[in-house]
Amino acid sequence: ADLPMAAVRAVCLAAAVVAALGARPAVLPVPGFGEITIPAGTEPADALESFSQLTRRSLGHVFTNGDLGQLLSTLCAELPCTKRSLDPLSLDLQGIGTIKVQPGQAPAEAIDDFLVLARAEGHKVSEEGVAQVMDYFCSAKPCAVPLAPISLEVSGVGTLVVRIGQEVADAVESFAREAWKAGYGMNLQAVASIMDQLCGFKRCNRQARLPPSTLDVAGVGTISVPFGVEPADAVEAFVGQANRAGHNLDYPAVQQIMETLCAQTPCRRVSQPVSLEVTGVGVLQVPVGEEPADAARAFIDGAMRDNVALTNDDAVAIMQKLCSLKRCTRPLDLAPSTLAVENVGTVVLPLGAEPVDVLNEFLDAARSVGHRISAEGAGQIMQRLCGMKACRRPLDVSPMRLNISDIGTLVVPFGVEPADAVTEFVELAQQQGVRISGDNANLIMERLCSMKKCNVPVDVAPVRLNISGVGTLEVPFGTEPVDMVSQFLLEARAAGHRILADGARQIMEAVCQRRACHQPLDASPFRLEVNGVGTLVLPFGEEPAQGLARFVDQVVAAGGTIDAAGASQLMEAICKNVTCFQPIDVSPFVLNITNVGSMVVPFGTEPVVAVDDFLRRALDAGHQISVEDAGTIMQAVCQRLVCHRPLDVAPFNLEISGIGTMSVPWGVEPAVAVADFLGRALDAGHRIGSSGAETIMTRVCAARTCRRQLDTSPFSLDVPDLNSTLTIEFGEEPSEAVKTFLRRAVYDGYSITVDVAQTIMNAVCANVACRQPLDLKPVELPVAQVGTLVLPFNVVPQVAVRAFGNQHRLSAHAMQQILNGVCGIVFCQAEK
Repeated sequence: ADLPMAAVRAVCLAAAVVAALGARPAVLPVPGFGEITIPAGTEPADALESFSQLTRRSLGHVFTNGDLGQLLSTLCAELPCTKRSLDPLSLDLQGIGTIKVQPGQAPAEAIDDFLVLARAEGHKVSEEGVAQVMDYFCSAKPCAVPLAPISLEVSGVGTLVVRIGQEVADAVESFAREAWKAGYGMNLQAVASIMDQLCGFKRCNRQARLPPSTLDVAGVGTISVPFGVEPADAVEAFVGQANRAGHNLDYPAVQQIMETLCAQTPCRRVSQPVSLEVTGVGVLQVPVGEEPADAARAFIDGAMRDNVALTNDDAVAIMQKLCSLKRCTRPLDLAPSTLAVENVGTVVLPLGAEPVDVLNEFLDAARSVGHRISAEGAGQIMQRLCGMKACRRPLDVSPMRLNISDIGTLVVPFGVEPADAVTEFVELAQQQGVRISGDNANLIMERLCSMKKCNVPVDVAPVRLNISGVGTLEVPFGTEPVDMVSQFLLEARAAGHRILADGARQIMEAVCQRRACHQPLDASPFRLEVNGVGTLVLPFGEEPAQGLARFVDQVVAAGGTIDAAGASQLMEAICKNVTCFQPIDVSPFVLNITNVGSMVVPFGTEPVVAVDDFLRRALDAGHQISVEDAGTIMQAVCQRLVCHRPLDVAPFNLEISGIGTMSVPWGVEPAVAVADFLGRALDAGHRIGSSGAETIMTRVCAARTCRRQLDTSPFSLDVPDLNSTLTIEFGEEPSEAVKTFLRRAVYDGYSITVDVAQTIMNAVCANVACRQPLDLKPVELPVAQVGTLVLPFNVVPQVAVRAFGNQHRLSAHAMQQILNGVCGIVFCQAEK
């Protein structure tokens, strides 16, 4: 410890003054350790040395070299000092070792420590030698402590003496063993306390070692008897632990163990069974290894189960008598045993109660608050309870059975609430097509509850689910939820509510959360393959008539058609698979047009087609309908029907190469417009035959509806007087055709006058548009250096050429050339 040197110096100053005045000893108090006294004429270093040695012996405190140096410096600052330091001393003993004495250490202490180690190594030092060593050191420094044995008075036991040169642990071990043999209560804790005290006065090189006595018991384990423990107590503990582990060591085995142990270590008593006669109750047996408190509790519990009345005072008296016969380590516990059941509660098992009765009450209470403990779980709890106290009766975990006429056997498994079993039974019956009403379910419950405690009634109330905006769905007890949900959905659809697949599934899920569902709701769409059209898909919950109408509309929008008869057939096929509440309306749409007539749009027809047809027929009938009127009519139709295409009232234009642009205005029959265009083209001198006209007509009718075709057939006129038929091809100029006809007649030998020719022309123009008059003037052909050939319309060209050639004496070659020129102008044929 650090010394308060300022205080030491002050005391030394006072001591020096005192010493100077009265020549009395100087005194230096050392706080916590006493005071150093320096008699007059004594060297302060020697006084300090003696103080340090005595302090080590009396208090066990060792001053460090630093502490000693400070104390000596303080003393020498006020008192005359010859020695200014405390130096270590040493002495070499040949063949043994060196004894070292530290400053402030008593030579006796150092010599004693040295002798302990030397003798431990087998060296021997005589008493004379020890005295010489002591004299050597005491001549060099004060010896305040004599070299002598150390004694320690052990309360209630005796005096322990540690001899000079003896190891403290050796002395303590010997003392402890002798004390134990003599019957004193010596144990390891007491030995440790003794060692602590002695080691404060003498150096200890090791701790006391008092190992336990051990005995291996074959097939069981090892008994360990710590020092200070009665072997009989160790055997009791060992046997108790072994028997709890199932080894069942009997009393002969215990006797053999005791004999073996007592040969190794002192035994004051032996382990043996204890019997106690309890008047009016019986004999309480406490086998070796059983705690008296446990035996007494089991004995009292058994007596109470046998209806023997025992008070707490009786129990205490029994325990006191037992503890006088056998060592008791625990008091008697009369409190109920408890067993925690995870997530359920605690089983409380009082003394005198039968475990099976307590457990049944616990299980009933647990079931009443909703816990379900199976037969297996109850068996495990019972097994644990029977480990706490002997069970006289087993737990009955067999299921309860009740035969239901014409249905089957209702089984209530152990731990199941009867109401739950009845509900499950009803549901199983329901799956087999047997419906059990709520009244019958209650009758079954009455019979079950007369056999077993029922905590809750069977819930036979219907499941009610309010569907916002639709109504209340009710599922009576015992009915299959999917049937009631399906019926509800049908009724809702019949009332005009549209609940599709997602909504239906949500309703079904809500019902199935409250009532077991054994069949799912089929909310898949209905599909029907329509030959040549496609697949009709009817979503779940949609009215078939609406779905079919939508399908027909889709077909019409894609350019197809399904008429009223076809739609009716499809509706019939759908309604064979899906309940239909509404027929499909296949009646045509009729719109009355003032002063024109009734326009009819047949079912499945694109409205624009019907409107366009109506308007054209009205125009053909002479009604005046403008483009604006047509748009108004179309708008009125589209307000009632779905229109996929607008009414096209723009004129159709067609470019005819080399001629011009033909336009078909809205409302004009294409054949009329084409005929008008062809007429104007012919008037302009263009020649367009029937083939060209038909090509134009085909192109126009590809873009516009044509109710009739252009008539391109030839015109024929019978001329009886000439015994021939005049034919004029479409697009041919009538006057040219008549002139050619007349010339053929001339070739045939007929004489034709101007009147006859004009009569024929008039007959033609009465049926065919004539753009040019009939020109009957003679054809004149100038012949160079000869003259002019004149050919009347009613003369054969060859006759006229021959006459002209003969007149002018022309060669046959010249006449042929003239004939070729004439035939380039008029029709010629070979003469008959």
